[in-house]
Amino acid sequence: VAAKEALEVDVYGHNEKLQQFEAEVAEFLGKEAGLFFPTGTLAQRATLHAHFQQMESASARLFLHPTSHLIHHDCLRDGPAQAELARGNVDRLPAFSVQVVGDFARAVRPGDLQSRLGPGDVVVVEIPQRMNGGRTCFWDDLIEVRRLVTEAGARLHMDGARLFEAMPFYRKDIKEICALFDSVYISWYKGFGGLSGAMLTAPAALTMLATDWRARLGASMFSLAPQWLDAREQFRSYQGSFPERFARLQELVAAFKADTTLGALLRFEPAEPESCMIHIYLPGTDDTLEAAHDGFSAQH
Repeated sequence: VAAKEALEVDVYGHNEKLQQFEAEVAEFLGKEAGLFFPTGTLAQRATLHAHFQQMESASARLFLHPTSHLIHHDCLRDGPAQAELARGNVDRLPAFSVQVVGDFARAVRPGDLQSRLGPGDVVVVEIPQRMNGGRTCFWDDLIEVRRLVTEAGARLHMDGARLFEAMPFYRKDIKEICALFDSVYISWYKGFGGLSGAMLTAPAALTMLATDWRARLGASMFSLAPQWLDAREQFRSYQGSFPERFARLQELVAAFKADTTLGALLRFEPAEPESCMIHIYLPGTDDTLEAAHDGFSAQH
């Protein structure tokens, strides 16, 4: 791609074509500016630091759902810690006062935040929630969460690593979804299948602060060219493919449930797809499951 366009690689994230790509994604999501990151973990950490810095928040209270990626892949990296979900373990996320709210088995709800928020807080909503099968905050609930956050003088950040996978569930324009959030992060290697990388989209003033935090957190890479060039190609190639993926998953779930053998064996979480992913639980012995698999394969 670089050779075809006679591109020079970026130097520490500075390149006309990279900045055009950042602006392209930001415009697509309805945000003022975009900023490329080599990893999603880094993107979200820098974004949170930028929010708290901009608000001059003394408490740095961060509200997370029990399924949050920030808990399970930033704080609770070891099995025992994940099993316990203990306050001391969650507080391993440095510089933030972490508040865990909600029920692991469901999506975030407004009641999880009612009477809890204050000025300078940041609420993170993951759309969809990977850890419990792609559960997605219902639209009316999301609007109410936005209202609560605004009234409290807090901010709302979207962990949108798989945002495009949830878009067909909402049946809304993606800009309308993102408009409810003060900042939106998306991943390039999940639904888009890119090499790696992430993008923050937000007001320009916030992305400028996040640029500083990207450097402070050790991500001033000499060049991001392999990641962002691949991400750009995947974005332009697959951004319109997610409604078809969602419809296909709905068809597969319906077919599994209708099958007389598999229907009695499988449990879906959630019961119906709320995004382009779902968890399938298969009770029984290996022999039982293999027989069911063989029977279904013979018919389809």
